[in-house]
Amino acid sequence: MTLKLNPTGERYLAHTTNPKDSYEHIHRYLFALGFVENKIVLDIACGEGYGASILSKKAQKVIGVDIDKETIAYAKDKYKIKNVEFHVGSVSSIPVIGENVFDVIVSNETIEHVSIKDQELFLQEVKRLLKPDGLFIVSTPNKLTYSDIPKNKNPFHIKEFYEAEFDSFLKNYFTSVKTFGQKVYSGSQIWPLNESSQIINEHLIEHSTNGFQQTDKNKECLYFVSLCSEKSINTSAISQLTDTSNHLDYLYNEQIKRTNYHKNQLPRMHAKLYLNFGKGFSRRAIIKNQINKGEKSIEFNISGYNPIKEVRFDPIDNAVGIILKSIVITHGSGKESTIDEFSTNACYMENNLYIFASDDPQIYQIDTSKYNEPEKITFNIEYLTFGIETLTLLNSLFLPKINQLDVQNKLIESQRLSIRDIKEKLKNIENSWSWRITRPLRSFRPRKDKTD
Repeated sequence: MTLKLNPTGERYLAHTTNPKDSYEHIHRYLFALGFVENKIVLDIACGEGYGASILSKKAQKVIGVDIDKETIAYAKDKYKIKNVEFHVGSVSSIPVIGENVFDVIVSNETIEHVSIKDQELFLQEVKRLLKPDGLFIVSTPNKLTYSDIPKNKNPFHIKEFYEAEFDSFLKNYFTSVKTFGQKVYSGSQIWPLNESSQIINEHLIEHSTNGFQQTDKNKECLYFVSLCSEKSINTSAISQLTDTSNHLDYLYNEQIKRTNYHKNQLPRMHAKLYLNFGKGFSRRAIIKNQINKGEKSIEFNISGYNPIKEVRFDPIDNAVGIILKSIVITHGSGKESTIDEFSTNACYMENNLYIFASDDPQIYQIDTSKYNEPEKITFNIEYLTFGIETLTLLNSLFLPKINQLDVQNKLIESQRLSIRDIKEKLKNIENSWSWRITRPLRSFRPRKDKTD
């Protein structure tokens, strides 16, 4: 019977259909593959074993270790490969006897999952097991771009690193450290059809309000991939992963098709008005109005209903960008009043522009209780985008703000590191021999002679 491993979000599973996750994880092991030919390799925190399977194609032997018994059982069942073994164990106490056992130790997206104490124990274990001229390949997220800027909190991460911090940490254990950056970028390739080439001429562009333009900005690093050794590391080659199935592009095109379908179906789609008579909203108390292309207002007839406490307006059941110019209620024999107070679950609001990223956009807490004999409520609205077009609009609006935050965060990080360096220098001075022997002189104060 084939074992199953349920996704928890903590470990990557090779059968996932998420192309971005797959590009990131598989690429790291394919990068490591270039360093393991005929080597004895340890894959620590190997997860479900897909990485050990990749490394086994060139390595003499691969030992995969993971702390989770169920995951190791799954790996043993799935990857029955001659030169691969799987064992249960932790990074702070790797279940391998002896010293100088491995030519290469690989650890991808592991170190951030353990405490500061265990990170130190982990590196001590790596040094114990790695041969004197061996290579340690380790990857981890860039705390600045993975967590700080997007305000992302991975519940499985205990201690993440900034670039200088990670470099300093590794150099406490290794003479040579060379760090590469990794991130999934979209783009285009031009290559010779009838000959091989190792030369990469890279051109950088970025999207702004003026479309795509060439840029001299550096690429943003989402993950660090570091090579560590006691011997010099000479490689500087760029590693590029290409998905020949173009699955990410396929998913994008499928989303475009769905978006176009929704746009073509727009005359048959509806905006909804939910009515609250004092006991909350009910699906039985909904008024639907058909949305027509180019329509500038949507009107709901609410005369004849029991006194309505409040209403909720759902522009459409899709991600949508709208301009809401006004909400007007007609009451008391034709009198019109503008409703200015309401709430919304829009993720972006600026002037009259509201952008909803979810497929359940809502404008709610529209109080109608203070209007006598309400007859109709009109939403003067213009539909701008639907589906993926809405996400593209969001990206164009947020990108300049993200870039500005990126610059500010890098400046703060630079200043933080400068302060740390100054403190370290001051500490070294205070602990120095010259500082200690001159202490009496620094506390000496010349006596002032008294004068009559």
